[in-house]
Amino acid sequence: VEGMDCSGKSTLVNELKNRLRWDARSLGHQEGSQFFRYLKEYTLLENTVIDRGHISEVIYSRLWKRPMPFDKDSLKILDSLVDQSMLLIHCFPSLKVAQKRYLERRNTFQKITLDELKISRLYFKKWFQKTDYRDSLIIYHSNDFEELNQVIENVKQRLAGKQKG
Repeated sequence: VEGMDCSGKSTLVNELKNRLRWDARSLGHQEGSQFFRYLKEYTLLENTVIDRGHISEVIYSRLWKRPMPFDKDSLKILDSLVDQSMLLIHCFPSLKVAQKRYLERRNTFQKITLDELKISRLYFKKWFQKTDYRDSLIIYHSNDFEELNQVIENVKQRLAGKQKG
């Protein structure tokens, strides 16, 4: 599950974890070789909902001016692995919805500023426009619980189809 802060990722991850009866794992930034860390996690984890993967690593490295975590070849490998063996959900609410959620959380610790929220949304949008994930991508606009239920049913159907194939 990928997306900017305040996009509905945590809610979706928790619902998927509970309804699928899977584990959930957050892969936020850690020190060390990012390529080998993500390669290991992606290949070893089974029946696990991943909250943030290599895409967030790239986008937040860019946003916070950290060194790029992957070269082009490493990025192609990780993208191919995701496309071939996972379902990828991009949480992509409207900017208005994300900003509202951000402001509702103002009394909690926020790693990101409101301006960075806007920029990160643009970065995620551009990423998913330029990268072809074929049939593995699901877009979740995080509008309401009806859409949340539809996305979860979509995931269940796709997983059932993968098990048959």
